[in-house]
Amino acid sequence: MFSSSNPLSNADRIINASRSHVRETTGVVTVRSAATKAVALTAICLVGAILAYGNAGINPALLLGSIVISLIAYFVGMFVPSVAFVCAPVYALSEGVYLGVISAFVDSKYGAGISSHALNGTICVAGVIFAGYASGVFKPGKKLYAFAAAAGLALCLCYLINFALSFFGHNFTSIGDTSLLGFGINIVAIVVAAVYLLLDFDQLYRLEGNADKRYEWVWSMGILATIVWLYVELLKLFAKLNSRD
Repeated sequence: MFSSSNPLSNADRIINASRSHVRETTGVVTVRSAATKAVALTAICLVGAILAYGNAGINPALLLGSIVISLIAYFVGMFVPSVAFVCAPVYALSEGVYLGVISAFVDSKYGAGISSHALNGTICVAGVIFAGYASGVFKPGKKLYAFAAAAGLALCLCYLINFALSFFGHNFTSIGDTSLLGFGINIVAIVVAAVYLLLDFDQLYRLEGNADKRYEWVWSMGILATIVWLYVELLKLFAKLNSRD
């Protein structure tokens, strides 16, 4: 069985963990139920984003708090699936607040409406990926899984290097960097995020009937994380493009 690089939606990891740690029968993962949970989390995230965008504005303290809370909920939900049903809504809401704050910042600094373009772009990409997978046009294989793992690792290293260089005044993955390198990394990240989204769908179908039902919440957090990543990268791209006009 192939593995996704997204730790929350990785079918192999979830199935193994389910077999090792589940103590009672709670049912098994189904595509319909997991998809419903993912839609619910996305809705919670959107509500959080709208509230933060309209009321909080550009608030660094709120931004930092939302990041910390989302990370805690993410990892607790991953390692303690019995409380994932609580962690998932908390994660979705905190991610929504995070997106609302950064969207307000981008719209105010780089041009009103950029966040709307990023949202529409995210919906379009997700729709194409889902339709392509459901219709059988997109069929993830070993090569795509290997690409996702390698590209994901490369991007992580890139982000870490950029974080280190930021202390010396260099930040080639930031919104403000409109160099060819900055654009290139941004576009690669969007492509990789789209691939991860495709693999997340594939992982769900591999999980169906093979893992404890509580892991539906775990998978739902995983795919929401991918969607958030895709949105942020699209937001950065549209901001870069608008700043060059």
